[in-house]
Amino acid sequence: MPVTLCSNGKYRIGDGECIYTSRDNANEAYRAYLAEEGENGKEEKADTYNDYPEAATNNAKRVLKWREEYGDEVRGMTQIGWTRARQLANKERLSRETIARMASFKRHEQNA
Repeated sequence: MPVTLCSNGKYRIGDGECIYTSRDNANEAYRAYLAEEGENGKEEKADTYNDYPEAATNNAKRVLKWREEYGDEVRGMTQIGWTRARQLANKERLSRETIARMASFKRHEQNA
């Protein structure tokens, strides 16, 4: 499915909403969607997971609410971080590779 640049400077997948801040973010979201959908519309549960700790979901919801309240004053997270927070808050299925990349940021735990 093609990723296109919208008039607001953001990107969308196919006919979807213009919500992605970069082409890479849109492509990553589309890859995650394909991994979730699987062949013939069946989920590939062995390759993706959404049974991560409730604390991860709650923390993601908390940071998204914080961003909603304070807007542009919020600093310190990358676009990938915001995308991941949305995925965690929505309990979306994540690949083992994505989970491993998130785990590598455990060193930032003291900043939480």
